Amino acid sequence: MPKDRAFSQGEREGLPLEDRAFSQGEREGLPLEERAFSTGEHEGLPLEERAFSTGEREGPPLEARADQSRTILRRLRRLGWLLANLDACLQFAGGTGGFLKRAMRTLAAGQWRHLVAWMVMAVSYVGRTDGKRYRRWLAQTAPAQPPDGQVSAVLAFVGVPAGQLAAFLALISAQRKPWLDLVVVVEQEQRQQVESHFEATGQKACIVDSEGNAAKDLLHGLRRSIAASEPGVRYIALLAPGCVPGDMPLAATGSTLLYGDEDEIDERGERSRPLFKPAFSPDLLLHSDYLSSCLVLTTDLARSVAERTLPTILDLHSLALLLTEAAEHVRHVGAFTAHRLLGEPSAWGSTRGLPSKEEPSAWGSTRGLPSKEEPSARGSTRGLPSKAKPSARASARGFPPKTSTKAEAPAHLARHLRDCYGDAAAVRETRDGWTCSFGSRDTGSRKVSIIIPTRDRLDLLVPCIEGIHATNQGSFECIIIDNGSVAPETKRWLAGAPTEFRALQVVEAPEPFNWSRLNNLGMRHAEGNVFLFLNNDTEAACEGWVDRLADVALRPDVGTVGGLLLYPDGLIQHAGVVTGFGGCADHIYVGTHPDAGEHMFVPPTVPRNVSAVTGACLAVARSAVDAIGGFDEGYRVIGSDVEFCIRAMRAGRRNVYLPDVRLLHHESQSRTKRDPAADIERLRALVAQGPSDPYFNPKLSMVSLYPSYPV
Repeated sequence: MPKDRAFSQGEREGLPLEDRAFSQGEREGLPLEERAFSTGEHEGLPLEERAFSTGEREGPPLEARADQSRTILRRLRRLGWLLANLDACLQFAGGTGGFLKRAMRTLAAGQWRHLVAWMVMAVSYVGRTDGKRYRRWLAQTAPAQPPDGQVSAVLAFVGVPAGQLAAFLALISAQRKPWLDLVVVVEQEQRQQVESHFEATGQKACIVDSEGNAAKDLLHGLRRSIAASEPGVRYIALLAPGCVPGDMPLAATGSTLLYGDEDEIDERGERSRPLFKPAFSPDLLLHSDYLSSCLVLTTDLARSVAERTLPTILDLHSLALLLTEAAEHVRHVGAFTAHRLLGEPSAWGSTRGLPSKEEPSAWGSTRGLPSKEEPSARGSTRGLPSKAKPSARASARGFPPKTSTKAEAPAHLARHLRDCYGDAAAVRETRDGWTCSFGSRDTGSRKVSIIIPTRDRLDLLVPCIEGIHATNQGSFECIIIDNGSVAPETKRWLAGAPTEFRALQVVEAPEPFNWSRLNNLGMRHAEGNVFLFLNNDTEAACEGWVDRLADVALRPDVGTVGGLLLYPDGLIQHAGVVTGFGGCADHIYVGTHPDAGEHMFVPPTVPRNVSAVTGACLAVARSAVDAIGGFDEGYRVIGSDVEFCIRAMRAGRRNVYLPDVRLLHHESQSRTKRDPAADIERLRALVAQGPSDPYFNPKLSMVSLYPSYPV
């Protein structure tokens, strides 16, 4: 094999670790054009094109060589970033000895990619938990602008421990701002201490008696704030217990409900552990209360809410749902609007110190990946090839169990779903908490058309088809688009497949590979009201996933739906697409473990809205395709899936990522390892038109695919 091909594909054996990591890119932190260069993502390129594109032709054109040079420089920059942050890896591992022990154990098992994934995660983890690093970053950011009017902040003290009350009051006084008025809701035993504090500091505050429930207290404080507010008050901020008001760069934008990022603050006023939030994500709010640390209402919305007869609200998550229902427009502001008192629970993840082996975070183990000594607790292998060992399958299919108590769904959630999506919508309990269904599976009219382009490679296609039938019981059909298979065994299997599997048809398409055109062809042969576009190198890793995708895809507000795709070794291949990485687009959390804890952004285990999902597993309703059109056939290999999702979003539809839909993805096993420059440039031009990805926080790095500070 020529040396250049070994370098570009990262496939030649015997390279030193640093060379292999460099040549394969470790699947970490690379924008689309770089990852596409080293791995590629789609299927079915005809043999003659595959040979041409994998570097087997002599003398690559000047443009290709320039492309390769730029890729090498970017990889060197990212490798430099990782080496420059080696101290974070050592800190995370508990010292040099701990790091070397992990490295030797991982490399001895032949899992060098796991080591690099762990290092990238460690850098981000320490970046969040190390207060000094965070404060250095804060010092480099521009100060937030003051609001365009007075803000009346409602603080609920219910549940604040007596030992922390004095520190909490001192922090509130230290955060005194000329544009901020206070309404403080206190429990009876706290009242004297709170009154004495504000008298001693000379700070004006309206003190209200608590009803013993934080959500009720905030609504009570809201009404009191309206009654007592001065003419200049334009906003009312509701802060969860244990939260101190932060910056509020509020201005008249047409938004009636606003929220910002949050971090943690200690008794000395030093900040750490930031949480960077996306734009308003309704699907994220259904599963995680990421808003109620600080919700800011315009006075018009506050009066409207205060005058309504409200249902009984017993928890803050329900309060957030109710306020978003009442608001005309919800907006994320680019500032830290709340600081959590050290130790208070955050929107997601543990708020304690570095997890140890005995004290895993609430999101699961953060120390790395399942090993032979630490097998996964889950791992059904139903419908999957039997050649893999069960322990390996478990690491790829199951996540370490959460150690926290099972979460309970907010009381208002079921009513919220019925109001938004109809009476058939419901909350369903799961092993770890709950999930939401939207009623489409109960109508009896749903049928999913699963469209799979392929060319030969029965070793991939057969497990894909068998897994679909083994893990799904609903109404579906499989449409295999044969893009010119030539192997006799493939032709025999395709001829017999329609009789072996129910509702399966083969559509012949002996033409040059064009992912968009092949899938558009599949839609013309489909009968279903939901299309599911699937790569032939994917395998089912959970039960009922086709129904789950269809249930969400049939919502009238949804464009596309995708799931959590894992490499066979259990690391993430897809957990949503972020537009704008490297001026193009790419997957987030690539190469890291799904249950890695301590996130400064939304964890990959929580459903949320995204700008795009991968075409390797993409579901969309027929009605959505009728409204926005099919795939753009100007994209030959890559980019069409992202363009389609962007088009759906611009049409007012939401794209949804569902981590409970889990598949294995043997990424690009049947086609080129390099993607056409024309596709990349078209996608780059589209992304450059803006706006920036609303579902990724602009403060985060557009270099590292594991959310972290900018490099």
